[in-house]
Amino acid sequence: MQFRSIALAALALALVLPAAPVAAEDDLVRQLVNACVGCRFPKDLRGRDLHGLSFVGADLRGVDLSRANLNGASFTGTDLRDARFDDADLRNVRFTGVRFGNTSMAHAKLDNITMEGVQLDGRSIVGADYRSFVRTCTGCDLRETKLSAAERALREVALHPPAIPPDVVRQLRDIEREMRLHPPAISADVERAMRNAERALRDVEREMRLRPPITPELRQRLREIESRQFMVPPLPAIPPVPATAPIPTVPLMPSVNPGTPPAAPAPPAQRR
Repeated sequence: MQFRSIALAALALALVLPAAPVAAEDDLVRQLVNACVGCRFPKDLRGRDLHGLSFVGADLRGVDLSRANLNGASFTGTDLRDARFDDADLRNVRFTGVRFGNTSMAHAKLDNITMEGVQLDGRSIVGADYRSFVRTCTGCDLRETKLSAAERALREVALHPPAIPPDVVRQLRDIEREMRLHPPAISADVERAMRNAERALRDVEREMRLRPPITPELRQRLREIESRQFMVPPLPAIPPVPATAPIPTVPLMPSVNPGTPPAAPAPPAQRR
């Protein structure tokens, strides 16, 4: 008990004092965590590098482990009620006999998590789908977990995979031995197509080797050409249009009084 109190005090002191460099501080925290059994930890462990550590009988109630690196860590008999693992790296973490309760795992990396002897229900883990841990959870208390028939069947298959009958195993071995002794023959068309593809690939490689490489000078010259602003030559002057002759005016028709009858046409000229 005395050692545990000393370790807890040293851990709290390491987390409070900002004088030490971050790497050295993380090293000290890691040593104290591994040496402490049944300790109650400080509330703020955000962003700490705690990968591969063992938390045995630890009291982590309400501890904030957001953005912490816990890859490969193990929690045994730990109280994790109201703990926060938001955005934390929980890959390859093992939870054995821990106590969940309103434990937040929002946006955490949860690949390859192992759970043994824990209670899983809608109130145990928040921020993540607790049912994703059900399939591989061994010895877990699922009495209050609502699972569909398909989820229960998948869990049974994951925990107790069906055994392959011995006669099927024997047949598979015979097929494998037969394929090693008599490998399947490749048809002539497939061999011809493979040879053509290899030949085309060699031709492309040869062309790439013969193509002159772009030297730094040439690359610089190309950049200069691309950045150069080309001037558009001015357009030639358009000659003035010559003046046209005035259009003669047409005499107006005499106005006709609507009250006077039209004049009679002139008689035709007589022939002599």
